[in-house]
Amino acid sequence: MTTTIKGELEIDYERGVIYFHCDENDYAFVAYPSQSQKRNS
Repeated sequence: MTTTIKGELEIDYERGVIYFHCDENDYAFVAYPSQSQKRNS
């Protein structure tokens, strides 16, 4: 099954998170798990 989703892609380089905004839902992908844990710096 293939689903085509049209939306807007947002990349947060500091947190290493990719946000995908579409009409129905918002998705968040963690691109760099090793860097996302370093929020103290």
